[in-house]
Amino acid sequence: MEEKGLIKQFWVAVVAVALLIHVSVSVPFVVLHGITAACSDPTNANFTQLLMNLSGSQGSCL
Repeated sequence: MEEKGLIKQFWVAVVAVALLIHVSVSVPFVVLHGITAACSDPTNANFTQLLMNLSGSQGSCL
């Protein structure tokens, strides 16, 4: 009986993680840079684009 409970808990955890991964890659984001940086700086622009490519979500730099 106890083994069935552990198996059920395992699959509930797997499904929960799978749902969290799906949600986390579909949320838009905003990159907030430091005071001395600017969104037009190539490093910040490349980083924002990299995050957009990896997440598949829309991103912005402020």
